[in-house]
Amino acid sequence: MKDSKKVISRKNIPVTLPIFKTVIILLALDYWKAPEWLYGVVLALLVILWIGAISLLIKQTQVDIFDDSDPKKESEVSKFQERIVKAMNKDRTN
Repeated sequence: MKDSKKVISRKNIPVTLPIFKTVIILLALDYWKAPEWLYGVVLALLVILWIGAISLLIKQTQVDIFDDSDPKKESEVSKFQERIVKAMNKDRTN
């Protein structure tokens, strides 16, 4: 378990509209010359999928999950940055 990677949970990934899925499914139905009843069933399922995606898109709020876990704070300055600032201040005084 030590080597396991931490990933973002699926419930934290924003919802997107299923445009690509819809196009691929409709093109596949056309390519395989599906009967009309199958078009009706698939379109009904796609409508349900779209309604669900749109309702989740409306309800979601965006949260930056990486704000709290950032180990380096804005107030901390690296040694390299300190040397750069010191060198710039030294040049201004000369």
